[in-house]
Amino acid sequence: MLKLVELSIKDLEKLENKIDLPIWASSKTTLYYEERKVLSIWSGENIKAIYLLPIMKYKNQYIVDRKFRFFPYVSPIIFEKDNVKRKEIVLILFKYIKEHFYSISIPLFPEFKDIAPIQSLGIFAECWHTHTLKKELSMDNMTSKLKNHIRNAERKIDIIIDQDYNNYNFEKAIKGPETEIDIRRKSGINLVKNGNGFFVTGVDKETKKKFGAIMIAYDKKWAYLLHSWRDKDAPRGIIPFLIKRATEISFREKKVETFDFEGAVIQNIDNFFSGFNAEITTYPYLYWSKDKDLYVKLIEDSINIEGRLIE
Repeated sequence: MLKLVELSIKDLEKLENKIDLPIWASSKTTLYYEERKVLSIWSGENIKAIYLLPIMKYKNQYIVDRKFRFFPYVSPIIFEKDNVKRKEIVLILFKYIKEHFYSISIPLFPEFKDIAPIQSLGIFAECWHTHTLKKELSMDNMTSKLKNHIRNAERKIDIIIDQDYNNYNFEKAIKGPETEIDIRRKSGINLVKNGNGFFVTGVDKETKKKFGAIMIAYDKKWAYLLHSWRDKDAPRGIIPFLIKRATEISFREKKVETFDFEGAVIQNIDNFFSGFNAEITTYPYLYWSKDKDLYVKLIEDSINIEGRLIE
């Protein structure tokens, strides 16, 4: 018999000594959510699922959402392999969420496939996509334009790989008000301190001036392109060059299975990532609310994300 159990953060910490969790589900790296709730499903002494939820308050109601985008995904982790039992587990989790929270607005993980039971509860699942790799970038697969850009940057830029967060310009990398930049900087630093992040910086070969940098977050299986910045006078191709080097580090040294460009629905970003000819990888984005007007608003807000629609 399956049983849902709410876990404390200390309970989750103990579990993490036995189970490897992705960075977006770890007690150690999700410190900066406003609140966290941890759901687990058990069959006797065997854990079958775990779900770390970001919780916020909206008009005095508790909702499942993130005030800021710390990580690309918020998803259940299901350990059960049997499809029928997985469906039962997902239903238990999302029935609980619907009962205890006012609304939902969260992206699931690309490897999470159990969408039918969620939809059966009246939760809307929109299809988003990212770009992923299963091996380091090869110039052979890129567009000729992108190859030329990278070769240009290679001639002018040296690359530094490190974990020195004091040298990374979070202010340029993160767009938003000062409060958002500050808390997302703290989250990024925490990732690095926990051994889940590194920086790839491009400097001028002669002057050693920093022209741009990217931050990569990673866990046991996936690496994520989390932030990037470049100066206006940076050599053409610097960000693609840094990304190429980041994929080499991720697969060769960090031994990840997947590199995620962390693309979304903004068209100019998607156009840029498309040039790498990585695998287009879909994932669900969930919306639901007890209030019908808010339910519709969540969907409309997604449709009207700045840069999503083609004029």
